[in-house]
Order: sequence, then structure tokens, then C-alpha cells
Amino acid sequence: MRTKSAKLISNLLLGALILMLNGCMTCRTLDSAKAKTHSDEQGQVVVDQKGHPAKYVLLLISVPADVVTSPFQAMFVGFISLSMAGYRG
Repeated sequence: MRTKSAKLISNLLLGALILMLNGCMTCRTLDSAKAKTHSDEQGQVVVDQKGHPAKYVLLLISVPADVVTSPFQAMFVGFISLSMAGYRG
């Protein structure tokens, strides 16, 4: 039998894992659309890779896809959390 403190810790860890669910498809879409730059020694901005503004249109697909897949991601994280806590259902 688990104690109250063990249940509290496992619930807090589960909550933290669920909060860490990010919109990975949206983040990847934004990263691929942005230009990659850095500053050289003189402070000049150097473009490493040009941006692709047309890829921002893909956000119309990636944002709803992240919303639709988030419950499944949450269930997966919950399953992992319960299996790590030794849940015997």
C-alpha cells in the first residue's frame, strides 16, 4: 500500500509531465520556416539559412494536429508515470 506522500509525489510528477507536453509539430514547423542567423565578431548578422515564409501556411495543419494528438500524448505520459510508480491495476 502506498502512503499519501508517495501518491502526492507521483501525482505531482504526472502533472509536471503533462504540462511538459509541447506542440512538437508546431514547433518543428516554426523552426523550419524561420531563418537561421548568427552574429560574427564585428556584430554583423550573418544568415546561415534563408527562411521559408511559405511554410507558415503549414501551421493551419500542425496546430490542429497537435490539439488532436495531445490527449494521446497525455495518456502515454500517464501510462509511463503509472508504470514507473509500480501501479498494479
